[in-house]
Amino acid sequence: MSKTSPEVTPDTHLQEPAAPVVEDSKIPEQIKKMDHESIAIYLNALESGSERRRDINLIIVGKKSVGKTSLVRRLFGEELQSVKSTNGIEIHRRRCRINLSNWEWNKVLDTRLVKETKPPISKLAKDELLSIIGSAVDLQDEDDYANLTVWDFAGDIEYYNTHQTFLNSEAIFLVVANLHDIDDTVSYGTFNFWMDTIHCYGSINNKTEAVLLEGAHNLLDPPVIAIGTHKDKFQDEEQCRKRLESYIDQIFKDAKLHLRSVHLISNTEDVDDAFEKLRNDIFDTAKSTANWNREYPVKFIQMEKAINSELTIGKQIISFERLKELGEKIPLPITDNKELHLFLRYQHEIGNVIFFEDIPSYIILDPQWLANAFTCIVTAQQFQFELPHLQWDNFKKTGKMDPKLLEEIFKKQSADMRIHKEHILEVIENFLPPYLISNLIVSCLREYPLAVVKGEIGLFKDCCVFNIGRTGCAKFVLAKSSHMIQLQVWQWDEVDTEVNQAVLKVVEREINRIVNTRYKLKTVSFEKKWKCETTSFSFDTGFLEFDQVNDGENYYCEEHATVHKYKDYWSGEKSKASRRISSDQQNYVRMSMIVLEVLSGVLYDRLYIDTKTGEILDRDKLDITEMCKKYCALKINFPSKGFRKIEKVDEISTIEDTIGDDIQRIRVIRNEMQHSSVFALDDTRYQTLITIVHDMLTRFDQRNNPAGESYVKRLDEIRKMELETRSFEEIKERMKAGLIEKMHAVFDSMVSDALNDIC
Repeated sequence: MSKTSPEVTPDTHLQEPAAPVVEDSKIPEQIKKMDHESIAIYLNALESGSERRRDINLIIVGKKSVGKTSLVRRLFGEELQSVKSTNGIEIHRRRCRINLSNWEWNKVLDTRLVKETKPPISKLAKDELLSIIGSAVDLQDEDDYANLTVWDFAGDIEYYNTHQTFLNSEAIFLVVANLHDIDDTVSYGTFNFWMDTIHCYGSINNKTEAVLLEGAHNLLDPPVIAIGTHKDKFQDEEQCRKRLESYIDQIFKDAKLHLRSVHLISNTEDVDDAFEKLRNDIFDTAKSTANWNREYPVKFIQMEKAINSELTIGKQIISFERLKELGEKIPLPITDNKELHLFLRYQHEIGNVIFFEDIPSYIILDPQWLANAFTCIVTAQQFQFELPHLQWDNFKKTGKMDPKLLEEIFKKQSADMRIHKEHILEVIENFLPPYLISNLIVSCLREYPLAVVKGEIGLFKDCCVFNIGRTGCAKFVLAKSSHMIQLQVWQWDEVDTEVNQAVLKVVEREINRIVNTRYKLKTVSFEKKWKCETTSFSFDTGFLEFDQVNDGENYYCEEHATVHKYKDYWSGEKSKASRRISSDQQNYVRMSMIVLEVLSGVLYDRLYIDTKTGEILDRDKLDITEMCKKYCALKINFPSKGFRKIEKVDEISTIEDTIGDDIQRIRVIRNEMQHSSVFALDDTRYQTLITIVHDMLTRFDQRNNPAGESYVKRLDEIRKMELETRSFEEIKERMKAGLIEKMHAVFDSMVSDALNDIC
């Protein structure tokens, strides 16, 4: 089997996507990414009347139970009694107004919560509210105040991808870590996940000249403030600071360009001064963002208020026709569908509403309503006991939900969700957050079928295994590790470089489409490198450029601290094999013949001697794997140090010379030959193996007393044998045939190792 491993390594070259380049500082980044017509519509809306906006979206993310909700309470000057963890996909949203003269935070009621916190609104109150919204007077955007909305997302890992749905590039992010968390691996992983996710929304910040990293000329938006909680669990602040620095040190270098500051806090012990400092830092950070104090069309402001009026009276989803009615009633009417679509697209980009142009019938006004809809899908298995008569097996194995099962689950939801089931499902199909590996896996699912791994569909967190073709003898794994997307192709046959090239072409094409067309990720680009084909997924250094080494040349492998021979499986320029086999190929043939004709005979003889049942063993149907299994079942002659994972036979000490030790040597040598992807042994390795085999066969000549020629004499005959190209090809086929027979066992083991590396 051949494994080949190029790396697709995202990097930050700050390349511009293929979109109109607009330098006008009046235009938000989200509008600049749209087409020329949309930009023109926005500029016309500005000319009809504009006001300066000072809105701050503060999004708080982090692992479950790090203290996010308590942090929000302290920021709002509230007590911590009865603080409950934010459950599931719940989104806590709080609003306040910041006095620009003294930076004081003043809480205000979120109109989206009115339905939950007040009795039903009377028709008179509703009419009064609508008359205020319809007026030309702006009661909430006085020049002396800024408006702050805080989003507190639950930390359950099952919902991380769905939470990304509600993130936006105009926000300030507080990424929170519990510095006293003993589960370091998960904590560091969660911190990195959010920093990488935020980086996908990145854009250059032109308002600041600060330099965070050497060689960096600009910081990136959206800005991030790192928060370390549970400071009171440490003896001194310096110890706490070093712990937070250890989180930051593991972030990919480009993601660090989002960091503005760090804060160490104790939600339970710190006095308000610590939170006052954080509040001021948030406000100061907001003033440095590109959208701060930017002019915004008055008609769009009026339209936002009209939408809030619908929320206030309990509407969480409205039809496009209803939105058109609202647009016609505001003081500066929006009657053109293109202008209304532009407004909705922008509101969607900044996270205020959920709207897709290809499914325009409805607009979701409250993200929490959609989050609740996500919950019934993501946690569908909770309904198994209530719906035991339905088929759950396929859902558990593949995540695919039977239409009947889906129908029954929606019957248990609220009336408005049942009514809008079809739209919800269409929205979920459209919703894929700009997390590169998630998008890439979905793209590859359109091109290749999923492989089966240990009886399960090969779809895992940040990793997927695909079949290439019908036979299952070629597969590839796509996985994210650190800041890299790793591609590895496995072939259980002679390497077909065209297969590798086709897979790589699809992956490159889809990454370009995701980065430059679908999401226009201005801070993400990628470069292509390769590394050793037997690499660990977690080893993220030692990459080489594709033109750095030629086919057949030796290169130093940093991971294994040794020299390998490079085989060009990717460029299509691999040289044709010579008709005369090389010295290294002759070494491989001889050692393979020793395995197939001598060592397997040794093992068969030993098995026959020790079985003692009179059973006649069919020599032709027993390979080394089967004979080792049968011998192990006898429960005699164990290796000196027990059964253990051994990569190379050299790991077995020369003083380990029992029958069990030598049987283990036979298995390990056979594995080295059978798993070779280059079908060659250099002289040094060949002589090392010959010495080990000679000593082992000398012992077995004494133990087994073989009939006919001794094992050592058979070894010497093979070493002297003249070899031709035909011998080489025949041995390759025999070794590959043995490998294909145990393909599934090897494949399952490899996938397990890969997943262990990734997770």
